[in-house]
Amino acid sequence: MTRTPAHFDLRRESPSKDGGQPFTAPTRITRLLFSTGSLGEVDAVWWPRTQNLSIELHDLVVGLTPRLGPVQTIRFDWNAVSAMQRHVDSDDGLVITGPEPGQPCRVMRAFGRNGSSIDIAIVEPGIDTAYGYRQMTALLDSPPEPAGQE
Repeated sequence: MTRTPAHFDLRRESPSKDGGQPFTAPTRITRLLFSTGSLGEVDAVWWPRTQNLSIELHDLVVGLTPRLGPVQTIRFDWNAVSAMQRHVDSDDGLVITGPEPGQPCRVMRAFGRNGSSIDIAIVEPGIDTAYGYRQMTALLDSPPEPAGQE
């Protein structure tokens, strides 16, 4: 069996000693799909397991790291449950903040330390499994709305 590290720096096979990124393997399999260059408006779709997105951020960052590198900032319109919970530790090297002006409310924007970014559509937690996976696929495959048309 070939072992593939789950972090960006493929030369380093363990998490950093200070507990920051890259993190160890996720605590559970993250329901995260990436675009394969389709017509969708987003680069990825994440289906969290709970309404409290802040407790699942470490697992999400582990899933994003191979594509984005170490994550610097996550911008999102956090719900009340997530906003009231413990935030990511400052030692993790992540800045968690509100959305940018004009950022859609169900889209999370993650920025890497190298300046790259990924827009991630969020599927509502708690929905039926088959419907949730259909939503993930539909969000990646939906073409953008033409500007100025109704």
